[in-house]
Amino acid sequence: MVDPTIRCQDCGHEHDLSRSSGLGETAKEQYELANEFATRHGVELPSAYSILLGLMTLAEAHEATAAKKEKQREKNTPEPAPAPLNDGSTALPEIDPMVAAQAAADAAKPDPGPDDAVLVLDADDADNDRTSDALPVSSAQPRKRYSNAARHRRARAKEEKVTIHVEREMAEQRRKLTWSQGILLAVLASLTLGLSGRHAYRTWQRLVEEGKNAQKMTSASAKAVEGAEEKAVARAREEQRGSSVPNAMKPQVVRDANNRVTQVIGTTPMSVLLAYCEAVSTTDTYEREPLELAQATPPTPNQRFGIFRDFSQLESDRAIRITQNRETKRWIAGNGREPIPTREAPAQPDTIRRAALGDRP
Repeated sequence: MVDPTIRCQDCGHEHDLSRSSGLGETAKEQYELANEFATRHGVELPSAYSILLGLMTLAEAHEATAAKKEKQREKNTPEPAPAPLNDGSTALPEIDPMVAAQAAADAAKPDPGPDDAVLVLDADDADNDRTSDALPVSSAQPRKRYSNAARHRRARAKEEKVTIHVEREMAEQRRKLTWSQGILLAVLASLTLGLSGRHAYRTWQRLVEEGKNAQKMTSASAKAVEGAEEKAVARAREEQRGSSVPNAMKPQVVRDANNRVTQVIGTTPMSVLLAYCEAVSTTDTYEREPLELAQATPPTPNQRFGIFRDFSQLESDRAIRITQNRETKRWIAGNGREPIPTREAPAQPDTIRRAALGDRP
């Protein structure tokens, strides 16, 4: 339950709000009742609210209204003039010695005379004289300036005025460059040009060096390619021509009158096998394919079997015997009188040392 009393923070008096229910429930009803009460009893609307809420009495409201009116009347009443002296003399106000000294100094200053400057008047001066916005100052106008300064209670030197000559001089000074500014601009321009030229020279020098290096690499590559081509051509010509000793460079194939291969001579057993298969394949219907080398049985250091595949007899691989001449150190197959005999490939893999075709000379 809400306490119907309230304590005033100023005087500490407790007011009873139990009678506030008669003021009305809604804000509109409360306003209508308070307004009617204020009109009927001649009090203000806030006082009517306070009376209806029980915060103050009607007599207190009238007293507060009367005190407020009296205070407002005293505030609007001017102060009375000082009473004259008993001896009949007129009382003079006291003058500040500083003010008197300043007034004497201003009076001792000579009149500056007519001034050709343009005077810009403020809002108060414009109201006094609408036609004097920007007129040449004549000899009659200094008195007006004195009066305006006195009216505004400010010194003559602090009046807000500008001249066309001052504005023109300031604009010309802003447009002109001083010696220090010109020297500074020249120094900055020189530094900028120097740094730009240095950067351009370094860039050009770097590009020239890169071009020279690229040209050197291109020349070296061209020379290397040209040398490789020349070497390859020379090697091919030498292979075609053969050496001064033909038997030392390539295998020799000997044929009889019927164009049958009777003997093959080479530097290695594999070269002999390759030459034999190639020579027989050109004269026979079926080709021979070289396979590998194998040790002879019984194994000897100067004998080998050259194993090849005969496509006319696919049931088994064939082989030829290749022996080494101890004097010339060359390998020979056949005796030169009869066709080179062939036989079945040896079937003892445990005692055979085979050589791959990748060992060709």
